[in-house]
Amino acid sequence: MTDQASSDEPMPLVLSEELARRTTKQLARNLESVGLLVQSMLIANTVLVDKLRPPGATVLLSLVLLHVIWAIAGYQFGGLLPLGGKGVSLYILGILTVPWIMALLTRPGEYGSTRACVQLCGYPIPPIFFFSFYPWLSFDRDYLRPALHLVVLSAVVVEPLLIIYCRNGYVTDDNFVSVGIYGSLILATYVFGRMFGAVCRAAAQAQLDVLEAEYQRLFGYLHSTVETGLAVIHRQFRMSALGQPPESFRELEQTVNRERARLLLVHPDVSMAQLLNLHVRRVSGAIVIAKVPHTGGLTLSRSTALLMDRTLGDLLKNSIVHEATTVSLHLDVEHSHFSFTVVDDGPGFRPAVLEDQSNSLSRLRDDIRAAGGDLVKEPADAGASMRVSLPFESIAKVQRNVRRASAAD
Repeated sequence: MTDQASSDEPMPLVLSEELARRTTKQLARNLESVGLLVQSMLIANTVLVDKLRPPGATVLLSLVLLHVIWAIAGYQFGGLLPLGGKGVSLYILGILTVPWIMALLTRPGEYGSTRACVQLCGYPIPPIFFFSFYPWLSFDRDYLRPALHLVVLSAVVVEPLLIIYCRNGYVTDDNFVSVGIYGSLILATYVFGRMFGAVCRAAAQAQLDVLEAEYQRLFGYLHSTVETGLAVIHRQFRMSALGQPPESFRELEQTVNRERARLLLVHPDVSMAQLLNLHVRRVSGAIVIAKVPHTGGLTLSRSTALLMDRTLGDLLKNSIVHEATTVSLHLDVEHSHFSFTVVDDGPGFRPAVLEDQSNSLSRLRDDIRAAGGDLVKEPADAGASMRVSLPFESIAKVQRNVRRASAAD
């Protein structure tokens, strides 16, 4: 079992980067087309309001038509944003090119000459909005996002001043005011986009909250209703002349137990006591559990709990397969890690088994070591003693948290 749940398992109740990105893409799926239509209307308004040189109206109306076609195609096929960096690069190229086109289509000295705003100052707003929150970078490169945001925003805000200086050879106070208003719109749009990104993450968390309530209901129902009913039937069999229930009944009990374990492992923090109890109950009909450790309120991160769930399953199965009759479980808790030992009275096995890659215990040890722990066979007078040590948080999860912290900085 891996940290990513398989298709037949409940969705983990963890606000992962994948879930946040998927939710953001779903919420913004059709906004790109709306943004293109807004840009086309802004260009059309400029044709009606601003004084243009003779070819100006034709050029801008061609841009209007291009944006409308682009919007329709984007609505049908998904637009450019899902292409990631390539699509965003085309948007950035567009918002850096249109101001030069606009400046060339106006009479000398008129671009950015009023204190209201530079011509077509609303054109970059939709792309900047998407640029600020849309997950166009892969998660592994997301730490580059702050620097890229700063570079692009600086270029977009400063560009009109560069155009004015190139066209006129000077920059007036009115030009500075015009570009200042334009810059304030760009920055306000960027902040609004960041807030929308936070809304998307909140929407993803709301999905998890709804799922958590349903999982808790189902977990309680399996425990209080289904398992109680199974226990009553089991007792009625024993009190009647029928004796033990059929094997299919035992399989049903195992199915309910497995489903409870899956529901338990969807949480970001998993109770060690509940996880251990489910495994003890699963093997109670096949082997005697002589000792179960007291775990108190010990909880494990989900990544560690998934590995511990697999470890308990493999080690207890190994004891049963090798015909042990009794198993003792031991727990030692340190500051940053814990050790769990499974001791049985079976015939034991050679340490070389752990070196055989075709053996499940060897593969389990490799995965435990990858998580920062270890699985060793301890000396025993009789039977087998397997000791697993694990950190409370797996190395993989720690590395993800470090990358996220770096991206936030």
